[in-house]
Amino acid sequence: YNEYKSYLSQVSHVLSEMAPGSPCPEPGHIIIIGGGVIGTATAYYLTELGYTNATVVEQCSIACHSSGKAGGFLARTWCDGVDLEPLARASYDLHLELAATFPKDLDYKNLKTYKIMTGSGDDARGNRCKKKRPAWLDGSVLEVSVLEKPENTCKVTPKLLCEKLMAVAQERGVSVLYDRVTGFSFKNNRVTAVKTAQGMELEAGSVVIATGAWSSELLQQHFSLYKLPPAKPQTRAHSLEIAPHGQSNSPIRECVFQYHDDGTGENDPELYPLPNGNVYVCGEVDYEPLPPSPGLIKPDPNKCSELFRNVGHLGECIRKGTVLKEQACYLPNSPDLLPLIGPLPAYENVMIGTGHTFWGILNGPGSGKALAELLVRGKAESVDLTNFDPKRFTGWSL
Repeated sequence: YNEYKSYLSQVSHVLSEMAPGSPCPEPGHIIIIGGGVIGTATAYYLTELGYTNATVVEQCSIACHSSGKAGGFLARTWCDGVDLEPLARASYDLHLELAATFPKDLDYKNLKTYKIMTGSGDDARGNRCKKKRPAWLDGSVLEVSVLEKPENTCKVTPKLLCEKLMAVAQERGVSVLYDRVTGFSFKNNRVTAVKTAQGMELEAGSVVIATGAWSSELLQQHFSLYKLPPAKPQTRAHSLEIAPHGQSNSPIRECVFQYHDDGTGENDPELYPLPNGNVYVCGEVDYEPLPPSPGLIKPDPNKCSELFRNVGHLGECIRKGTVLKEQACYLPNSPDLLPLIGPLPAYENVMIGTGHTFWGILNGPGSGKALAELLVRGKAESVDLTNFDPKRFTGWSL
């Protein structure tokens, strides 16, 4: 996290001097490509503005990729001091609004967040911090500190969030089409229709590209006038769902950022509680080519085993727990690790919302609301998008 924050503080360069991209005219029938957190949030906030002439096109199911496999950790201040700060702050507040609007549906919880250092053997330091840590943290714990108080961090179940946003948008009149986008029809530099694998040709007044890790590939294939450098390498992140051993009467209620030193290098698993009493664990990444579809993504069994072994140092209930699910997803990166949000240069009626890396769930509502405002009102009123304007890559070449 600290390395990422340091990197972003150096990325500002010319962003603050750029004017936002030109808004598209009357949106007409809006085609939103992608049913993850960006796509569903855009659809939801369009309806909040009273606009329902929209269709979400999703090739698998809602939140079938990274938005459905994310941990759902939210932090109010962890992006302070870098370009993401205004978006993260605004989006965190929107999460609080959603929690109040749908109190029984999304599993929002304010939770204490710990930093836990573990080792592979016994260490006298562990005895000194027993009183500071929850009882279930009885493993090879060397140091314990509170990273954040509950009022500044909370947890949401991302798949529930995306499904709820989409369900409400549908109730208000937005359509959903489960199909794969295969092409576009153009008139000059304006998209007039979106083509699908089932042979449909959807009339398009405006298009929103919210295809996560596949956005760069889609742009290269169909929007070649915009020269977005490819985000390399593709980062595949692994995660597990674990049923803790012997914790049925006292479920885990804390978020944990673990720093484990096994003598060969530091590993940094993260652990979050799930509404069913199990825990979600992530932290092992590798770099593999992106498959053409989310359904083709497979986790590396060795990475999953290593993740389970490392997180087991937190406590016996995890070490003796049962792994119920092994999964992987690709982070939606951009060349400079900042999101792309706004009008796509060289095209009259195309918007993009992608490149949110591991802060996609946190910044999803803020990004979706801003895109909805751009589409309906011609400008983003809830957050300044200057730092995320896709025009910053206009001078680059593939």
